[in-house]
Amino acid sequence: MKSPTQSIDVYNAVQPKAVLEYLRQNGWSKREDFSDQAQIWIHPAKHGDSVYEVLLPLTTDIPDYASRIDDVFRILQLAEQRPQTEIFNDLVDVSAIATDKCREILNMHFYFKLENSNASEEASAKHLGAILDSLQSLFDSLGQVKAGRPSPFGKVAKDITDQTRLSVLGTFKGSFGLRLALAPKPKEEQLQLPNQSASDSLDEMVVQEFLEILNQTHEQALEQLSERLLSLQRRTASNYRKFLLALWDANTDLKVDWGSLNPNRGGTAGITSSDVIATVDAIKKIEAEAPQEYELVGELLTASKTNKNFEIRTMDNDVSLSGKIADEIVSSREIELTIGKLYNATIREKISVSPITGEGKIERTLVAIHPWHLDRTLAA
Repeated sequence: MKSPTQSIDVYNAVQPKAVLEYLRQNGWSKREDFSDQAQIWIHPAKHGDSVYEVLLPLTTDIPDYASRIDDVFRILQLAEQRPQTEIFNDLVDVSAIATDKCREILNMHFYFKLENSNASEEASAKHLGAILDSLQSLFDSLGQVKAGRPSPFGKVAKDITDQTRLSVLGTFKGSFGLRLALAPKPKEEQLQLPNQSASDSLDEMVVQEFLEILNQTHEQALEQLSERLLSLQRRTASNYRKFLLALWDANTDLKVDWGSLNPNRGGTAGITSSDVIATVDAIKKIEAEAPQEYELVGELLTASKTNKNFEIRTMDNDVSLSGKIADEIVSSREIELTIGKLYNATIREKISVSPITGEGKIERTLVAIHPWHLDRTLAA
């Protein structure tokens, strides 16, 4: 962002509610209200009995708002002994960052429940890694659905991940804050999306869906959430479950602020750790009760009617899948399973979730199979 020292007008991009939350999170106390226009907040100095004092305007509608916020930042600089530019980065409105970076921006506020007194200023690398990894998988699977090309497994197409890729821009104070950016807008024509309006882009649609899922989770609107996740396919539901479990393992609440280049987009959503438990149980039910079937072309690597197991390698993305063979195939004398041969196969897949760990195990059943060359002969 542009340095605040270059122009006082940049402080117009700082919202009063953001400053209020920042003061609360960093040990400031409210001393006095001035009707609904302003408040006085104080913070004890590190040495002596003196205190720092700021007069915070509560509305941006006053003529000298930027000047008043500039005064607040000058005091914060003295109290925290760090540059105004760093504090400005913590508090600037996320939409202003999106405009400055020409990208969709997500401010992720984590509220870790740790015994350490500096809990709001640090985060476990292990937990953050798990959260970010599961979030990226969730965005990729949402991108598949929004692009009209969902798949139950395998790599997500590059033209989709090019628009759903997340990058870390930095951190900020006021809880533990992590600023993420989606990939820059492509210069070439974007994907043709189903039911796409002129203003739609894949990254915006993915973030919008993500925030709506979070809001339904926080509201515990589990019936509506289940219907939404079913429409988004089981891969998305499973990735969302993993994301929630990563938050649960980190013992954190989450608030997300979205800044968009689209003036009709953007918003805020959040969930607490207590929201997670019931939601994960609902997703487990979706995964258990909604088995998914899909067709593929692949090379049969192993197969045994006696042991009722198989392994097949898909031709489109070179992924090996294994599981059980359905009784109908085992008992059929007309179906021969030849190792190394190409087949059209139909796989039924469901997820069994451990009630103890919450981890999901994919169970696959081969329900139909016939040699691939027959399709080619019939087509000819």
